[in-house]
Amino acid sequence: MKMYSLLKKELLLAGDYFWLSAACAIGVPVLLSAQDLPRFSSVYILLTGVSFSCYFLFSSIFAMEDKYKGNLYLMAIPYKGRNMVEAKYLLAVLMYLFTLICCQIMSFTKIQGIALTKYKLTFSDAAIVFFIISMVWSIFFPLHYCSSHGKIKAALLAIMLIVPTCVLIGLERLAKLDMIHDTMMIRPVSAVILILFSMIIMRVSIEISYYFLKKRNL
Repeated sequence: MKMYSLLKKELLLAGDYFWLSAACAIGVPVLLSAQDLPRFSSVYILLTGVSFSCYFLFSSIFAMEDKYKGNLYLMAIPYKGRNMVEAKYLLAVLMYLFTLICCQIMSFTKIQGIALTKYKLTFSDAAIVFFIISMVWSIFFPLHYCSSHGKIKAALLAIMLIVPTCVLIGLERLAKLDMIHDTMMIRPVSAVILILFSMIIMRVSIEISYYFLKKRNL
């Protein structure tokens, strides 16, 4: 019940930006999939959709919290600070799942015989994107909690919208894997391990974020 209330609080803070975020989760994959040249991979399409939707959602939430000192007031009522932090990570995971489901549904939805998205996502795609985006969140959230949104909003923009593409470019340079244009398949066992590792990374990031939250509100 507490987590439900905290998630509701986050969405209320997001306001109309929640709908913009949902629109990005749907619209960005459709636009990228419609491109013939360059032809983007399913991993890049899903990753970009999640990045844009999370950026607009959390930028609004962070700005409103800074404006009205939301975290400071919540620390004074019966909510554990760790729960407040966990709610944001949970919301990010839910936005990832929402984008994933939308992309999969749109791959089966056809208008005049043409699917809204060209690729049906695989478990491999989902695991790879979840790993990359969890790494991004694990930087994004602690950075927010250690400073004010006004001071680091440019950095948050770079982390959420530029870093994911840079990660894929880096993989191409280092491992000769062109994940922006080519689809990469990994075994189901490896995909499960990747997801579990991503969850461990986020658990560590939650503790770091909570440490910064406590430090700011002392």
